[in-house]
Amino acid sequence: MKKLIILGFSAALLAGGVSSCKKTNKRKMANEWTVSSLTDEETDLFSNGDKAVYTTTIADGKITSTDVSTNSSGTTTTTTTGTVKEYSYTIEKDGTWKSTTDITRSSTFSGGSNTGTTVTNTSGTWSFLSKNKSGDFKKNERVVFNTLKEDVSFNGSYTSSGTTTTTAYSNSDTYAEGENSDIFLVVESKNKELKLSQTYDETSTNTNSGGTTTSSYKGTSTMTLIQK
Repeated sequence: MKKLIILGFSAALLAGGVSSCKKTNKRKMANEWTVSSLTDEETDLFSNGDKAVYTTTIADGKITSTDVSTNSSGTTTTTTTGTVKEYSYTIEKDGTWKSTTDITRSSTFSGGSNTGTTVTNTSGTWSFLSKNKSGDFKKNERVVFNTLKEDVSFNGSYTSSGTTTTTAYSNSDTYAEGENSDIFLVVESKNKELKLSQTYDETSTNTNSGGTTTSSYKGTSTMTLIQK
């Protein structure tokens, strides 16, 4: 159940995290931001002993993703690298926001390679969540981003045995308010820097005529935004 983390994280999986170093407010949040760094590590565990670990890092305009899968046949590691042309957020005081990512990834394999550029434009509304005693969250310590519209375009090529195939597609999705929401924990808020984080934890149990299987999905993500 790999979760792609390029724009956000699943609100349903938020399970707490580190307390904020500093409180934030609408004035501090409302800015034009560039994502300067991002780290994400996700682990899938299955009752048959299979395991998958996905790690993504963004720093200095570069992105690296590593997938390590372990099963009865052994361990396989796949690494994909790329460049980040743009990864930005514009957060407005009126409660609206938009984000743009422009990322090119490439990888090689025995006998070939592939590369592709994905451009994503997302927009919606945002607001702070109120104080939550049961979760030990303070006022303005969590912020929810509602996605209302998302446009994605992809251009890429796949080369194998000397033959290159090109691929291009685009799609656009719209959502009702609250249908597609992401919750972030504000770890640190400064005048020109913002750090957001999530910890997610999900367990699934399936029972059928063949028996019962379980799987778990856990991960942590942190990204740092710098004011433009």
